[in-house]
Amino acid sequence: MPKLIDFTSSHRWRLFLPLLAITTIVAIAATLLVVSQMFERERQERRLISDSLWAEQAMGFEVQRVVEALQQMGRDATESPAGTEDFRRRSLAAMQRSPEALAIEWWHTGPDARRVYPPPTDQTVTDTAPLAAQLRQAVTRAERLKQGTALYTNGADAGSDTQVVLAVPGPVRADGGTVVLAVVSLERLLVHTIPWWFAHETQITLDDVNGRQLAVRDVNVKGHGVYRHKIALQVLDQTLYLSTDSSLDTPLLVPNLLTLSVVCLSLLLAWTVYALWRDLAMRTKAEFALREQQAFQQAMENSLVTGLRARDMQGRVTYANPAFCEMVGYSREELIGMAPPMPYWAPEIAGKASDRNAQRLAGTLPVQPFESVFIRRDGQRLDVFMHEAPLLDGAGRQTGWMASILDISQQKKDAEFLRQQNERMQRMSRVMTMGEMASALAHELNQPLAAVTSYISAGLNVIEAGRAEPRIEEAAGMFTKAKTHTERAGMIIRRVRQFVQKSGSVLLPTDLHEAIAEVLPLVGLQAAGTRERVVVDLERPAPTVMVDRILLQQILLNLSKNAFEAMAEQQSANPTIVISARRDLPGDRAVTVSVRDHGPGLGAQSEQVMGSTFSTTKPEGMGMGLAVCRTALELMGSHLVYREAAGGGAEFMFALQLAQTQTQ
Repeated sequence: MPKLIDFTSSHRWRLFLPLLAITTIVAIAATLLVVSQMFERERQERRLISDSLWAEQAMGFEVQRVVEALQQMGRDATESPAGTEDFRRRSLAAMQRSPEALAIEWWHTGPDARRVYPPPTDQTVTDTAPLAAQLRQAVTRAERLKQGTALYTNGADAGSDTQVVLAVPGPVRADGGTVVLAVVSLERLLVHTIPWWFAHETQITLDDVNGRQLAVRDVNVKGHGVYRHKIALQVLDQTLYLSTDSSLDTPLLVPNLLTLSVVCLSLLLAWTVYALWRDLAMRTKAEFALREQQAFQQAMENSLVTGLRARDMQGRVTYANPAFCEMVGYSREELIGMAPPMPYWAPEIAGKASDRNAQRLAGTLPVQPFESVFIRRDGQRLDVFMHEAPLLDGAGRQTGWMASILDISQQKKDAEFLRQQNERMQRMSRVMTMGEMASALAHELNQPLAAVTSYISAGLNVIEAGRAEPRIEEAAGMFTKAKTHTERAGMIIRRVRQFVQKSGSVLLPTDLHEAIAEVLPLVGLQAAGTRERVVVDLERPAPTVMVDRILLQQILLNLSKNAFEAMAEQQSANPTIVISARRDLPGDRAVTVSVRDHGPGLGAQSEQVMGSTFSTTKPEGMGMGLAVCRTALELMGSHLVYREAAGGGAEFMFALQLAQTQTQ
């Protein structure tokens, strides 16, 4: 048996390497996706911070520009003779440059601060009572601190436009100090300093130090809280916080089609490798199973005693197993390609084998087993039993013939030996039977021989007396009787000789009545006394059966002998043997022959006696009688049956087939 390769251990890593490589690629691609997502988020955060810084600077510059304008207008208005008119003109120009400035006013400071320009008219935005009070508070604070200050005009009321009052102290004149105020709308400041491209995707608010929202750039833009930044905005002495919250979400894991394609292709490649690995594993498993099957088949072929031979459609040998090579004495290499006539055909059957081979290849020979004779390479003859069947390929097409050849030489020798043994046993049985009948036979022969002697003596006397008066007719009658008795003695001797020398068995149409009548004298010789009787009950007309006459007579002799011995041992009151032959039903194709006695029968030993090869109920018996009967009946296609006879005694029966002509 060839050594099998362990695929599961030696090729395991090779099978997993492609899948491991693809898994690594997929892992790297997934890592790159995560890293790219992190980079994208960081980039968005950096951009938001940069834009927030830029917005803070823009708003700071704008506030500073307004403050510087206020300072310059305060100095110019104090030093110019036409201060108020010039202040009005310049304030209008400043408000046009800075739309977030809702109003610019010039105030005298002191305990009783008053607005110089524009005069109170209740027409400007600063004439409302709350705002006017806050303006006065801003002026007072700027005068006290001697620096610019900022003051919110309202709290963090939701929905209100928070304004901041910028108060910048101006030069001190003889009639008191001056302060320039500017009311700045924070919402307008956001709108005019922050461009749309930044505001359309970012929620921008201004908050105070307490986190209260003072102004919103665009109320329609809502931040998602992913990218947020907060930066301080200094407005004079007040600190505001510019808060930015991007409306962008977390960047997607698969940001673009190319990355998606790479991921999909990687997954597809991984699935392909997995499918390839699975197919490879199945193939490896199938190869392993095939190798195992081949090894098993090889071991089975090597252990077979039946020869196997395959041929193609031209009759050439394509395969031969070791048993067939051993039969014919040729190696497999010599047999492969060998075409008819085969060298192992026996010479006497070469012609028949060639014709059979031609018919087989032509497909006209029925597929059935047959016997043939092979000649080994060393000259030894073999009796073989061959059966040849069509050899089909995977598509069901015939590609040749497969033959199984069984060497039956030893089987035939055994059968011949058994047949000879049976014949020897039968002959021994007959000799033993004849030995027992020798004394009776001598008595039987003594009578005709004595009669012959008497008749011959009488005839001689008549002839001697006839010298004077010839009595030819009387002498002729005596010699005729002597001839009759001589022929009877000769017939008895010839019958005994045929009975003893019988060899082989031949089934021939036989008159059953004649066969039984011929054996009756020998049956009578086995009687132990004069009380024994033999009754024959035969069917009329006499049936013709297919039997071996001598074997049938031997069976009757053995059964009658056993019957006489059983009745003598029991001292039966009715020592009668009944030999009958009749069909159970009209039209039956067999005649049942029975031998019945009035002895004790087999009783409880019947199954043991009938089932054993050599079994007997007699202490000195060898058990050959029934064995010979069974063997003889088997040769004639019948078998021996025993049953207890009605009224006591044993009854042995067997069936004989009618001859064909009579059956028809």
